[in-house]
Amino acid sequence: MLGTPYWMAPEVMLQDGHGKPADIWSFGCTIIEMVTSKPPWSEYANVAALFYDIGGSDKIPDIPSTLSDDAKDFLSLCLVRDPKCRASVKQLLQHRWLRLEETSLKASISYTQHITASFILDHVFGILPPKVAYHIFKYLDFKTMGIVAQVCRHWKSTSYTKKLWKKYSLTEWKKLRNFSRYVHKNTNWREEFICRYKYVKRWQSECDLVLLAKVTHRHSKSVHCVQLLQSGNRIISGSEDKKIKLLERVKKKFRVACTLKGHMGTVYCLQTNPTETILFTGSGDRTIKLWDISSRRCFQTFDAHPSSVVSLRFHDSKLVSSSLGPEDNLSLWDVNNGEVHLVRKYRGHTNSVTTVSIDDYLIASGGFDKTIKVWDTRAADAVRTFTGHTQEISCLQFTDGIILSSCTDGTVKEWSVESQQCVSTYSVLRDKPVWTLNFDNMQQFITGGAKGLRLWDYHSEKLICDLKANTGGVLCLDWRNDLIVSGGKDKVIKIWHLQPRKLK
Repeated sequence: MLGTPYWMAPEVMLQDGHGKPADIWSFGCTIIEMVTSKPPWSEYANVAALFYDIGGSDKIPDIPSTLSDDAKDFLSLCLVRDPKCRASVKQLLQHRWLRLEETSLKASISYTQHITASFILDHVFGILPPKVAYHIFKYLDFKTMGIVAQVCRHWKSTSYTKKLWKKYSLTEWKKLRNFSRYVHKNTNWREEFICRYKYVKRWQSECDLVLLAKVTHRHSKSVHCVQLLQSGNRIISGSEDKKIKLLERVKKKFRVACTLKGHMGTVYCLQTNPTETILFTGSGDRTIKLWDISSRRCFQTFDAHPSSVVSLRFHDSKLVSSSLGPEDNLSLWDVNNGEVHLVRKYRGHTNSVTTVSIDDYLIASGGFDKTIKVWDTRAADAVRTFTGHTQEISCLQFTDGIILSSCTDGTVKEWSVESQQCVSTYSVLRDKPVWTLNFDNMQQFITGGAKGLRLWDYHSEKLICDLKANTGGVLCLDWRNDLIVSGGKDKVIKIWHLQPRKLK
């Protein structure tokens, strides 16, 4: 005896011999299961009791009351206990119930021949409520979402939900911890996500720094500071030879447009205002000079610190300067119509302050005491202090609540001002100093040090490109769009073009 008891014909249970009519009985039981979602005789939990009660009686399965009269009659012909009186396949095929279903099916086929595929998709899939569709879609990744959006116009509309793409953005750019803070409230999250995804994907593949131009014999000593102006066609550099050079691009070469003289010591730092009309320079002669870039003349000089001025940053009419020495090594200045006035001197570092950066109303500073301090321009005391570097802090970049700091121990650290913690540590160079760094909208950052230039992906912490740039090491660099300019101990200024590596 083979079979499952719930669908088993009586003659099979009694082992009286069986044939094709037993399949008719099982077919009727299957229809009952399709209607009720339960097999017939499901009230019997014990199989032995099922065999005893059903095999020894005249019972048949209960026919669902929800069926039509024709369907009930059809099942009554299938579920006859005597196999000789049970309907055959030919008889069942001629039954009125199947005839009606066939007629209905033909009518449906004739009707759908006049309906387009888009009509069916819109009306069938459109039945799904938007809230239910969103609940399903939020578990899909953004690539699958692009495929789903092509199914019908209702799903496409749901797939453009702002909340959905905000979730994708915050998930995909979770490494960019302050992503939601600096995106505007009315941001189109879908466009923002796609734009950033294409940008990051472009550089996550291997890239090359291609030497675009090299300016040699323009300075007689080490180049300590460079700035690439917005147009990408002009560069300003400062050197140990006490001179400032303004370079202009002519075709594929850069030539010296003018040389600014006036400082009596090494030019350690320079910075322009946003309109690039005024140039600020700091020097080993302890002064800060203001230059009119168009007329190329110095129109103001003032003693800024008791020691060498080694770092400058300008933001929104505020100029921050730092110097070597344990006292008066960090100052805030107000710049108004070319006039500079001292606002405040900050005291807190126990040794020289080698680098500063400013973000809105907050200032970050670091130096020989191995600490980073964050100051509020509206107050005199430090609001944050970070410790963790083992040697002198050489460079800082500060934006959107995130600080990147480089150190002469060969590491770069990322700090969150909000959480007051070190978020990541990058081992850029082993036991070799990192002297300078820069970044591009927090997507990638580049470091310069004893072994040249290194480009890193901010999200994956992956080294993208490694290049020996300036002989003796890179002391300074600047980055705008796809152009990078570097200077170093070899007195040479190099201009690099960053581009994805071509596949062979």
